[in-house]
Amino acid sequence: MIELAGPDLNLEDFEKIAVARTGVELADSARKDVRLTWTFVTELLQGDEAIYGVAAGFGRLAEAVTGAYSELYR
Repeated sequence: MIELAGPDLNLEDFEKIAVARTGVELADSARKDVRLTWTFVTELLQGDEAIYGVAAGFGRLAEAVTGAYSELYR
């Protein structure tokens, strides 16, 4: 089992996960970061602004609000 805690994932562990299918789990610190990010994004989605890559497309579509984002975050 490999514990994911943030930017410390190395190529050897990545290969174990991707090729050998070694199990992974989130460290408590990573779970906290995910919760904080979830709260932040959820609050942003309450507004009417396009959010690049979340409530809007990418690249040339960066200004196009997708409208489907509310379904993605339930």
